[in-house]
Amino acid sequence: SAVLGVGDRLDRSADVVSCGRFYDPVVVAIPEEFRGKKVVEIAQEGFQDCVNLMKVEIPYTVQSIGSNAFFKCTSLKYVMMNDGLKAIGSKAFYGCSSIASILIPEEAAYLLLEELGSVPSVV
Repeated sequence: SAVLGVGDRLDRSADVVSCGRFYDPVVVAIPEEFRGKKVVEIAQEGFQDCVNLMKVEIPYTVQSIGSNAFFKCTSLKYVMMNDGLKAIGSKAFYGCSSIASILIPEEAAYLLLEELGSVPSVV
């Protein structure tokens, strides 16, 4: 299995996704596979401080989101999560002050309650 985070890059030929020193994406669709391995986790601090990130789509293969994974992604507005999510690390979405909508499977919704508190639209 694979874990995605800083240093992994998304380019037009496209293996990967992440935010790093020279790459700050606006929209990220986490792939189901990376280098032939199923992506099961978003790394701790994997997208931390990606200030231009506005939308992220997380596939059913991802079972956990690491602590501080999207910490202070201040432009993040839309998050789409799929079935399979079992754990969300502490402060995974801390400081994401622009969140307008989160699409999350019902069985995983409780994982976000402590993290987000008041969010305009949690589906």
